[in-house]
Amino acid sequence: MRKLFALICALLLPAAVHAGDWVGVDPSTHYTCLPKPFGSGTAYTYKSNEAGAVIWWYCPGPDGRWQLSRAVATKEALSSGWDVFKAAKAIVAAPDPVAALNAAMLDNWTLPLADERLERVWLRYAARMQADRPPLWAVSPDGTSETAPVWQLAGGKFYERSDRATVGSACDCAAPAVINGVTWCTYAGAREGSVTACSRTLRAP
Repeated sequence: MRKLFALICALLLPAAVHAGDWVGVDPSTHYTCLPKPFGSGTAYTYKSNEAGAVIWWYCPGPDGRWQLSRAVATKEALSSGWDVFKAAKAIVAAPDPVAALNAAMLDNWTLPLADERLERVWLRYAARMQADRPPLWAVSPDGTSETAPVWQLAGGKFYERSDRATVGSACDCAAPAVINGVTWCTYAGAREGSVTACSRTLRAP
């Protein structure tokens, strides 16, 4: 429960809020999910520095892609003394925690994300925010193993290779082969001609 409160408190600090690629929408719709293990989003990342703190995670988007969600707080906001624990309890108990989170953020939103004071907090992590976005396609699980078999696909036939692909790592499915309902793609670090079974990380729109 302490971790849950720490997460909600980080989100509720008077801060700038920005979610994914949404532009020109009502601020109350900024957040579409909570991060794991509290909602349908990915696990969250929290970073702090001399200028403040930032937290980010990714939510399933309507286009079948993962959308970036983040909140940024200045150092001054972090020491504002606002009763974030009381607000966190209200959000946890709400029938719709996402709507409750949006309402709380709307009440405490104070600065645009591009404000210089906030850029000093989050801009240094911008590249990582993009790099950490989950891939659209990933290596499919193979039972309980952490790796999956790799094959050489030639003339519509498979020849097993000694390589193994890490389950969950990114697949390149720009030119997939779909055979018997299974999507076969190359993957990061694959030798030429090597493929493995891949699946979408989100349901296609």
